Amino acid sequence: MRLSLIAVVACLTIGAGPALAQTEPAQLAPIPNAGGWMIASPGQATECSARLNGAQIDTILTVNNDGRLVLIAGRPDWRGRPGKETVTLQVDALPARHVSGDHVANLFMVLVADDALLKDVEGARQLTWTFKVGKFKASVTGLGAAFEAAKACKASLPAEPS
Repeated sequence: MRLSLIAVVACLTIGAGPALAQTEPAQLAPIPNAGGWMIASPGQATECSARLNGAQIDTILTVNNDGRLVLIAGRPDWRGRPGKETVTLQVDALPARHVSGDHVANLFMVLVADDALLKDVEGARQLTWTFKVGKFKASVTGLGAAFEAAKACKASLPAEPS
């Protein structure tokens, strides 16, 4: 899992310049019934990850080997911010929650292991992230459908050797 996640992160951050944490558009396909979410199909460098570019922050998701959601926020000005951080994540108008994650390149990655948070995130229309460096909002309508598409994509992949 660690190596495949590192590969996804490396590919997601390559070429991130003026646009927020973007990959090549040709690698991504729209996800039906998921708003503006796009997915990288099997065989692509970022296979089975879904992304939604935003005005303030990009939202990316993938699925770990246990079928859990890995929620990722990205901005190009976060380069060089490695390490762990606890931030607040507010889903729509619900109370903000503290979540811990890791900065990797220009991304902040959170494993959503709490089922209540997962349920809220899957139905979210907006996520508001509050970091030490500021507050960032992302419209994420369709996130639940994007997560289901990422899980189906991952299930279609050949099994990784143990």
